[in-house]
Formats: sequence, C-alpha cells, structure tokens
Amino acid sequence: MTQENGKTIVSKMGLGNVTRDGYEYELDVFFDVINKNHMCTSSKDRTRLFTDQPEFVITEQTGKDLLNWSNSGKVDEKFDAESKILSIIRNASSEEELKEKCTPFIKEIQANESIKNIYTEKKQSFTKN
Repeated sequence: MTQENGKTIVSKMGLGNVTRDGYEYELDVFFDVINKNHMCTSSKDRTRLFTDQPEFVITEQTGKDLLNWSNSGKVDEKFDAESKILSIIRNASSEEELKEKCTPFIKEIQANESIKNIYTEKKQSFTKN
C-alpha cells in the first residue's frame, strides 16, 4: 500500500490466527484488536468485565481488573459448563468412556455446533486407531 507522500507501508494481509477447533471455549476472555491504534473489543467474556463495552485499549488496569476477577472466584455458569464438557471430551481415553461421561450432557453437546464437532472428532479418533 502506498501513502500520498509516495512511501510504502507494509501491512499484513490474509494472515489469520490458526488455532485448533474449540480453543476459544477454553479461554475466559478473548480480545479482538480491531485497528492499528490498538483498540479492541471482547468477543468472548465470561468475566462480564468487558461485555457491552465500547472499544478500548488494553492497559495495565485491564490486567489488574482480570487479576481481581480471577482472585474473586466468580464464574459464568454457562461457560463453566461448556468448559467442563470440553474437558470430559478431551480427557476420554476410549469411545466407551466418552459415551458414558457425555451422556448426561448430550443435549448441551447437540445444541452447540463447535462442541458437537469436537465430540464427533474425538469419537472418530477412536475408530481410526
């Protein structure tokens, strides 16, 4: 890209984050940096500290707020349940264990496409071996 004064500006294009499917469910907060001024929004926030907040710059105070939340022991029950289900799926050592431990959560698994995909992949991994 070239500016009005003729100088060339290097910018990254077409490079997205590469993470495994369902990784975002393991996080308490996920910030999206949305511009070159380092403004961000929270696309996932089980802390409820940044929900419905306007764009902001992450500062030392942001870290202090997260530390205080972490030390408070408060959790969002919905996200806590999703984390528990994902942990059960990932730690299953056999197809039988997966089925047995996930049966109580089958409605939640079926209702969440990402968790459903992770469950299916784990189940298929046992049939491949």
